[in-house]
Amino acid sequence: MTRISQSLDAGPTLSFEFSAPRDEDGAERLRQTLGQLSLHRPHFMSVTYGAGGATRGPTRDWVRAIRGDFGVEAMPHLTCVAHTRDEIAEIIKHYQSDGITNILALRGDQPQTVSPLPPSGGDQPQPTSPLPPSGGDQPQPTSPLPPSGGDQPQPTSPLPPSGGDQPQPTSPLPPSGGDQPQPTSPLPPSGVELPQTVSPLPPSGGELPKAEGGLPAFDTAAELAEFIRERADWDIGVAAHPEGHPMAASVEADLAHQAAKLKQADFAITQFFFDVDHYARFVDRLRSRGVDTPVIPGIMPPTNVAGIERMSALNGTEFPQDIRNRLEQADSAADRREIGVEVAVRLGRALLDVGAPGLHIYTMNFARAAAEVAAALGWPAT
Repeated sequence: MTRISQSLDAGPTLSFEFSAPRDEDGAERLRQTLGQLSLHRPHFMSVTYGAGGATRGPTRDWVRAIRGDFGVEAMPHLTCVAHTRDEIAEIIKHYQSDGITNILALRGDQPQTVSPLPPSGGDQPQPTSPLPPSGGDQPQPTSPLPPSGGDQPQPTSPLPPSGGDQPQPTSPLPPSGGDQPQPTSPLPPSGVELPQTVSPLPPSGGELPKAEGGLPAFDTAAELAEFIRERADWDIGVAAHPEGHPMAASVEADLAHQAAKLKQADFAITQFFFDVDHYARFVDRLRSRGVDTPVIPGIMPPTNVAGIERMSALNGTEFPQDIRNRLEQADSAADRREIGVEVAVRLGRALLDVGAPGLHIYTMNFARAAAEVAAALGWPAT
C-alpha cells in the first residue's frame, strides 16, 4: 500500500471520508458506498474515530475491510483525548501489525462517559449504555463488520439518491429514487471528533491504565503526532481549520497553534468550507511562517440545510446565504443533490486551480453525490 505523501508527490489526490456505522443497516449502506466509490480509484479513504459518540471500536475493522476487500489505501483517524499513553501505544501496535502506513492524529473532545474494555483477546467492545450524539437518537450496538474477502457490494444495488445527506443509522435504505432520510445527529468530519462513549481497541492485558489524576495523557494533536512519530514509521496527518478553530482565543493564537501542529505533520486535511479564499489565505499565512506541509482541502456537497447548519456551527464554518437559499427553495432531494454537487464541483475546481494538492470529500457514508463530484473533477468511475 502507498504512503499518502508519495501519492501527493505524484499529483493531485482524491480521497473520501467515512464514519464507522453503528448498526447493520448502516454497515450494509457503507459496504455499498465503498463499492461504488472504490470504482473512482481514490488514493485513500479515511475512517473516523468516535464521530458522533459511539463508534471508536469499529474503526480498525473498517480500515481492514477497505484495504482487504476493496483494494484501497485506508487511513484511520485516532483521537487521543481520554486515552492514556499506554493505550495509545497499544493502538499503534495494533495498526502496525495490520500494515498501516498512514494515520490522522486528532485531539478530540472529552467524552461524557467511558465504557470499560474487555480483557485481552476479547471481542471488540460494544457500547452498553451509550449517550446519544448531540440531538440524536440513542445509538444501537455496533454490528459485526464484513470479514476480509467478503462479498463485494453490487453496483446495481439501489443507493439513496442524495449522496451527501446525513445518514439515519437505524433507518432502512430507501428505494431507488426515494427521498433521503433526514438527519437528526450529523456526524462531524475529520478534526471535530465528539466521542461521548469510549471503547478503544483492547490492549494486551487486563484493565486499562488510568491517566494520573484523571487527566488526559495528551493536551494537543501535536503531542499525539510526536508520540506516534517516536513509535511508527508512518505518514501522519492532522486537521486544519482554514476559518480558524472555533475554540481559539484569537486569530493570531490560532494560526500559531496550527502552524506548530502542521510542522510536525506530513500533511493536513481541512474542515469543510465553501469559499476558496479561506483556503488560499490560510495556506499563504502558513507559508509566511515557514510551513509548507501539504494541506488537502476537505469539501462537502451541501445537500441538506439542517445538517450543514449544525456542522457549520460546530466547526465555525461560514454557510453562505445564497447556498442556503437555493437549498431551501429546492423542490426535492434530487434537486438538493444537484445543487450540492454543483457547489462542490465549482469549489473543487477553484481549489485545484490555486494549487491544492488534492481533494478530500466528506461522504457522510453515501455514494451518489460524492461520486458525481469526483467524476466531474476528473476522477470517473472505471
